[in-house]
Amino acid sequence: MQFCLPKAEMSSMVKLSNVMKRETNMMSEIKQPKIKPGVCIPWEEQRKELPNITGDEEIFKRIWEDNEALAYMYIWQVLLSF
Repeated sequence: MQFCLPKAEMSSMVKLSNVMKRETNMMSEIKQPKIKPGVCIPWEEQRKELPNITGDEEIFKRIWEDNEALAYMYIWQVLLSF
């Protein structure tokens, strides 16, 4: 079974197909953010600004990341609530 479409519909389908291909190419070119979701300032950046840590650095990192998650959540709550 074969369908015959008018030329106007065929050309619009071809245009739509080209637009979809172009958008797909543009989406593949979008760069991924350097900062992972849920973080305002990554630990690696903050670590550069801190003096030498004499204790367990993992404790500092865990506390920093926990506080960062709270700050990130607060920012989103303010944006979504008002």
